[in-house]
Amino acid sequence: MSAEMDTAIALFSGTNQPPGIMVKFHTNLDGICKAELNVFNVDGKYWDRLSNHEIKDWDRWTRFCAAIGRSEALRILDLSVYISPDDNISSEVYRCVEAFYNGLTKNCSIEKLKLSTNVFSGDGNLPILDLNNAKFKDSLKEFEATASVPISNNESIIISSFLENTSLATFNLWGLYSDESAFRRIASACYTVNKLRLTCRSDAQYASIASLLGNDRSVMEELQIDGIISKEQLSTIAAALVNNESLKKLKLHDEWNLRNSEGDFRPMTKTLCDASSIEGICASNHTLQEVFPLSMSPMVWDCLRLNKNANKDKVIRKKIARYYFAGDFDISPFAKMPVSLLPEVLSMIRSRRPTAYHPDSMIQSANSIMIQSAIFRILKYIPDLCNVSSRVALHNDHDDEYKSRGSGFNKRSNVSK
Repeated sequence: MSAEMDTAIALFSGTNQPPGIMVKFHTNLDGICKAELNVFNVDGKYWDRLSNHEIKDWDRWTRFCAAIGRSEALRILDLSVYISPDDNISSEVYRCVEAFYNGLTKNCSIEKLKLSTNVFSGDGNLPILDLNNAKFKDSLKEFEATASVPISNNESIIISSFLENTSLATFNLWGLYSDESAFRRIASACYTVNKLRLTCRSDAQYASIASLLGNDRSVMEELQIDGIISKEQLSTIAAALVNNESLKKLKLHDEWNLRNSEGDFRPMTKTLCDASSIEGICASNHTLQEVFPLSMSPMVWDCLRLNKNANKDKVIRKKIARYYFAGDFDISPFAKMPVSLLPEVLSMIRSRRPTAYHPDSMIQSANSIMIQSAIFRILKYIPDLCNVSSRVALHNDHDDEYKSRGSGFNKRSNVSK
C-alpha cells in the first residue's frame, strides 16, 4: 500500500501527470473507512486502480491529496464521499479529506468535475468543500452532482450560487430533493448553463423547469429531463417553449409514458406551429430542432426540420404555407392586404409539399387537392384577383412593392410588416 501511494504521489508531482482521477472515501459494514483511487488515461478511461482496501498509512494519502492542488495536468475529477454521520471518523481520516478539499480548491486546471452533494455540507462529521471559492471555477466546463440522500436547502444554496457565478457548458444533477424550494432554487440558477440534465418528480418541479425556459437570460441549448412525465407536465414544458429562443434539443426520458398518454405530442405541435391563425404561427417556436423520444406526429417532425434553417423569416413562411391553408382557414388577413401582394400568397400555397417521411402518390394527390382548395377559397372571397384590370396592376406594381416590404412575416408581428 505504501508503495502504491508513493507511486500516486510521484505521478502528481512529476512532469508526466495523468489527466484525471476518481477518488472515493467510504466506510464498509464494519465502519472501517476506506479510500479508492482510479487514474484515467489520456482518453478519459480508467487506466489503473492504485488502491481499494483498508487504509492504514493515512499520512501518505494526505500528502497525495495535497499534491492535487499543485497539479497543472488534472482535467477530470470524480469525487465520492459515502460516510454516514453516524460513522466514527478518526482524526487521520478527517485530516486526509480536509487536505484533499484544500488541494482541490487550489487547482486551476480541472475541466470536468463530479461530486457527491454531501461534500458541501460535511454530513456533520466531515470537512466542507468550499466550492464557491475554488480556483477551478474559471476552467470548469462540466459539473455533475449526485445525491444519495435528499439535498438540503443549504446544499441547494451553495450549488445555485456556484452556478450563477460560473459559465458551465454542462450541468447534471442526479438524486433526491428534500423539498420543492431546493429544486426551484437550483433550477432558477441554471440560466447560465448551455447543457442541462435534471430529474423531475412532481408538477412543481416541471413548473420550475418551465420558469427557467421562460427566462430571457437563459443560454441553454440542450435539456434532458429524467423521470415520469404526464400529458399535463408535457403541456407545461411545451407552453414555456413558445417564447424560448435558445433551446435546440429537448430529451424526455420517459418514452413509454409519453406513447401511452392521451394526447401524446399535441402540446408540442401547437408550440412549434399554432396553425389556428397566422399570428399564432408567427409567435410559435422556431428555434427547437430536436425532440426525443421520436414518437411524434409527422407535423412535429417537419417543424423541427424546418427550424434548422437559420433564416427564421423563411421558416415562418414555410409553416404558413404548409399548415395554415387547410380547411376553412380565415381569409380576412388576406382581404386586408394590397392586391399586389396576393400573388405571393398564392405562390406560397403552390409551394406546399407533403410532410410525411416518405410521401407516396396518395399523399401527393391529397396535397394537390388541398392546394387547389386553398387557392379556390382565396379567389372566391377576393374576386378582384380575377379582374383583368387587377392583373395589369399586379404586373406593374407587384415586384417593387413586395421587395420593399421584404418577406412580409415576423415572429412577433401580424401578417405583414
